[in-house]
Amino acid sequence: MLSDAEVGGTPVYAGQMVYVAIAAAHFDEAAYPRPEVFDLGRQSGHLGFGLGPHYCVGAPLARIEVRAALDALLDWFPRIRLARPVEFRYGARGFVQHGTQELPVLLS
Repeated sequence: MLSDAEVGGTPVYAGQMVYVAIAAAHFDEAAYPRPEVFDLGRQSGHLGFGLGPHYCVGAPLARIEVRAALDALLDWFPRIRLARPVEFRYGARGFVQHGTQELPVLLS
């Protein structure tokens, strides 16, 4: 039997459609201090590849590919740097994830 509930202080009514955005989990301040700040040194895990039985089978290959691409980029442009501070935001490019629409860099 369906019944009304409350999730995080928000009422959810029986039969109501609910959209769950996994990216929102990264905004839990108890797990991710200052979640709105892009921090390469952050030690907390992430859910980008899923978790448990829903873990992405391609995750190891994706990590290898990213590492190879970044290594090649840094070999060609060892002094690459950001042209200006990057603004990451929720819902970039229409996706229900956080990110940026551009990453302007200076190559030298």
